[in-house]
Amino acid sequence: MRKALHLLSLLLFIASALWGQNEQPNGKMIVEIHQDGQYMPVATFPASQYPQTFEADLDESYRGDLNVRIRKEGGGLGFADLLLIDGQAGKANAYKTKKLGNDDLDVIEITADGMELRFTGVTKGRLVLKALIEPEVIEGVPFYKDVIVENGDVSWTLAKYKKQNRGTITIDGTPDRLDPADAFRVYDTYPSTGHPDSKAWIWLYNDDRYLYVACEWGSDNTFDYGADFFRLYVDVEGEIKAFTQWSDRGEYGRPAFAYTDLLPYQHMCYEMKIPLAELGRSDELSLGFGLYGTAGHWFVNDPSEVVAGETMNPVSVAAPASQQIGLILCTTEGVEIEENWLTGGESITPAGNDIIGYTGYKEAVFDNLKISEPGTYKLGLLINGNFYNNVSSPFTVLGSSASVQTHTVTLELAPGIQANHSPGALTVIDGSHLHLSFYAEDRTIIGKDVVLFLDGQETAFKDFGPNFYFSYILNPIEGDHTIRIALRNYPVTLPEVKGAITDPAAGIYPTALDQPFHFKLTLEEGYDQSEVKVFANGQLLQANATRSTDYNYTLPKVSGPIEIAIEGVASNDPTGNTVLPPAIRLNVEDGKLKVVSQKAMDIRIYAPTGTLKAAERINGTQWIALPTGVYIIRIGNETHKLWINP
Repeated sequence: MRKALHLLSLLLFIASALWGQNEQPNGKMIVEIHQDGQYMPVATFPASQYPQTFEADLDESYRGDLNVRIRKEGGGLGFADLLLIDGQAGKANAYKTKKLGNDDLDVIEITADGMELRFTGVTKGRLVLKALIEPEVIEGVPFYKDVIVENGDVSWTLAKYKKQNRGTITIDGTPDRLDPADAFRVYDTYPSTGHPDSKAWIWLYNDDRYLYVACEWGSDNTFDYGADFFRLYVDVEGEIKAFTQWSDRGEYGRPAFAYTDLLPYQHMCYEMKIPLAELGRSDELSLGFGLYGTAGHWFVNDPSEVVAGETMNPVSVAAPASQQIGLILCTTEGVEIEENWLTGGESITPAGNDIIGYTGYKEAVFDNLKISEPGTYKLGLLINGNFYNNVSSPFTVLGSSASVQTHTVTLELAPGIQANHSPGALTVIDGSHLHLSFYAEDRTIIGKDVVLFLDGQETAFKDFGPNFYFSYILNPIEGDHTIRIALRNYPVTLPEVKGAITDPAAGIYPTALDQPFHFKLTLEEGYDQSEVKVFANGQLLQANATRSTDYNYTLPKVSGPIEIAIEGVASNDPTGNTVLPPAIRLNVEDGKLKVVSQKAMDIRIYAPTGTLKAAERINGTQWIALPTGVYIIRIGNETHKLWINP
């Protein structure tokens, strides 16, 4: 029986890697120190495809200034994330020092010939190494999304893209600074091959002649010499066409192994420019995507509606059919449930073509599966005794009775916060749990600047990855709840207005969430007959006038960025209004900010959250490169709000 394998949409994301999996070593990492004219091995560590941290104390004879070499033996490609002695990184070129100085997923290849570094002033000889060695043959299939695969053939695509999204991307091998909020799709990816859990961002734009495609894939943090690829599937008048950009070649675009604003480590990026004439005449395209880079996956299709104690629909698995395969029931966090709640499940491996063109990988079908207890679960795989937990999306098992008790969790997201669930009411089963993953749109925001309230009470959450992802689990759910996520402070921007003085003075003031903000406006002499109107984000504010020239204003509850606008301040003598040539001119050209000043002035550029993004001294004409987005520009006593387009 032919069964379609729906390569799934994973709903949760966690930025940590699969450290310390129980894997057989693929080779070994060797640390050597130069002494008596030659390199001598001082530490040897077995390494698998999962990054592991190794520690050792060097002999007392190795003190002072040391020339160190790290090399690998056996297996496939080898990589190191961290190499420290006495807490210090080895001195080499800036690239090597950056790669090996921090535990941050920013890995560097270690070859059999080795890499040399110099350590100075070693006193204790404490060695710390974090490294991995891939197998010679990577087990794991590419990540496919919005594609249905049936026995090796791409049969349909699901994502819809309308050609109204106008724009271009520069195809030059250097990733454009694209706003993640503008991405056409953002997919969570969970490799089973030792690469970090992360995201794939995909952007689509078009002009009159071309479809422009860009992709950043955080899970692929290693460069693999042409084996990596990004693939776009397009349904062209009923025929599926595949456009592939390999990591070292491609007809339509350019690859890059690069640092970007989205992640703190190098990762694979792709750009493509495809003639619209090759994509048919429709104003809407049906699309699918594929990604690979030794960041392989095992896949289990999402079960259909599951009822406790009743036989499930067959579950399809993309896995090596020649090996022993089993299914495991997991929590939504990927933790194996030891109780025998998953029963049945004999595996049927049909003959026929290898799936998705990978020799030795076939579709295994598990039939007669039952889960005895209601709840929310994931499915994991056992492949030759190795446990892979990030292979299925969470799914809900209903009780055998139609009267399953449910609760409502209301999610509120303040400005500047994105999450894996849309804001609003979520229906959950009694006794189950809810996993929230979220992040601040301003990627400079760290955990202490984010606040989560459960039913009005501030509640702790976890930080996954540097300054990027946060996670919270509500468990168990035994009633209705409200979860609110916001930034701890939001900026209130007061403008500079001729003829009026504000207290505090014009500027940007970070204000605590849900706290009031007070300011006073005083009309100067010669402007005291003005009919003033003050607005907060376009809403008219009512003033408490203490005298004819003084006005007090209160924002009772700051819950997002607020921009104050002051209108109606004018001279009592209209004939005395002299329009002076502006001292400052701002323009946006080619995605850059152009500032022209007639005299030397300081410029400070803020994100909408109030975070300082740049500070410069302007005298004449200056160009400032900024990522796409909204910015608050303060030059001297003037405040401006600008949008930087790509």
